[in-house]
Amino acid sequence: MVVVGAFFLPHGGQAMDPLYLDKCLPPSSHQMAWKLHNSSILCGQAVAKLKPDVIFVTSPHGHTDYKNHTLYLNEKSFGNLDTSYFTKNSTETDHCYVPTNKYSVSFSLDRNLSTNIIGALDKSFHISGIRFNPFIPAPLLWGEIIPLAFIPPNFLKTTKGVILNPPSLRIPRDGYRALCDETSHLGNELFTYFDSLPGRVVFVMSGDLSHTHSDTHPNGFSDSAQPFDDLCAKWAGTLDSDALNQAVDLAESAKPCGLLSLQMLDGITSCGGKSNWCPTLLTSGHPTYYGMMVASFIRKDYEADVGGLITDNLGRIAEDKSFFNNYALDYGSYLNYKD
Repeated sequence: MVVVGAFFLPHGGQAMDPLYLDKCLPPSSHQMAWKLHNSSILCGQAVAKLKPDVIFVTSPHGHTDYKNHTLYLNEKSFGNLDTSYFTKNSTETDHCYVPTNKYSVSFSLDRNLSTNIIGALDKSFHISGIRFNPFIPAPLLWGEIIPLAFIPPNFLKTTKGVILNPPSLRIPRDGYRALCDETSHLGNELFTYFDSLPGRVVFVMSGDLSHTHSDTHPNGFSDSAQPFDDLCAKWAGTLDSDALNQAVDLAESAKPCGLLSLQMLDGITSCGGKSNWCPTLLTSGHPTYYGMMVASFIRKDYEADVGGLITDNLGRIAEDKSFFNNYALDYGSYLNYKD
C-alpha cells in the first residue's frame, strides 16, 4: 500500500468556518482564517484526487491512552462538532461561534488493518487498540472531525480509514524530545509497513502550532511562539529536519498540540527519501492565540494525479470566499464533488 501523499491540517473552528469568527477581531484575523479554510479545502480535494484505498488519520485531540499510541478498533466512526467541540467554553477561547448541528462526519474504519498494525508494531512501540461499544460508531472528536470534514463527503464515504492517536499525556513525564523521537521512528515503521501492502494510503495529520501568541488567553504569551511556528513552516516547505529539531527545543514554552503529527510526517518522508516528495506550505498564521498551518506532501510519482490543483491556486487562497464555491464547502453545506 504505497504512501502517495500526506497533509497537515488545522482543527480550529476559524479554519472550519470563518463566517462565524468573532466580528470584533481585526480584519487580519479574518483574512488569515479564510486563507486557512481555503487551503484546507484544496488539500481535501487533493486527498480525493489521489484516490487512496485507506486514509490514515492521527490527531492530538482524539481518544488517547496515557502510555500507548492508540488505534480505534470499531468498524464505523461518527462525530458532530455540536457535541465534540463547540461547547460554550471552547467557542469563547476559539472566537468562533458555529451553529449547533452544522458539521458532522461519518467515517468507516478498517478494523482488520488496524489490528494487523498493532500486531506488526507492538513489539517495537507502545501501541494498542481501543474498541468502543461495538453496536455504535466510535465517537470522533474535533481534532479528527475538522480535517476529515474538508475531504469531499461522497469520496470519504467510499474509503476506509485508520485512526491512530499519540499518547500526548506522556509529554509532561517523558518530555517533548523523547516522545518526538519515538513518534518519528513510528513514522518510519508505518511507511515501511504500508509499502509492503497493495493499494494506496494517504496520511491526514491533524494539529495546530504554538498556543502562546496572546497574553489574554489560557496559556499566556511566549517569545517562543512565532519562532516555533516559523520553524514548523520552514520544515513544511522544505522537509528540513534540522528546522523541526529546533522547533522541538522551543516546544515547552510554545505549547503546540500538533508537533507529534509533524514528527510522524518527518519520519514518513525520511523513510521514503525526502527527494522523492514535493512539500508545499500553503498557509501559516494565527488568527487568534494559537498558530495554524496547512501543508501538503505529495510523492513525486503521484503528482500528476493531483495536477495543478494546489500549485496553480496558491496565489488565490486569499481571494474572496466565493472563489471556492465550486470546491468542497459551501460555507456550511457540501456541494456535489466533481472529479
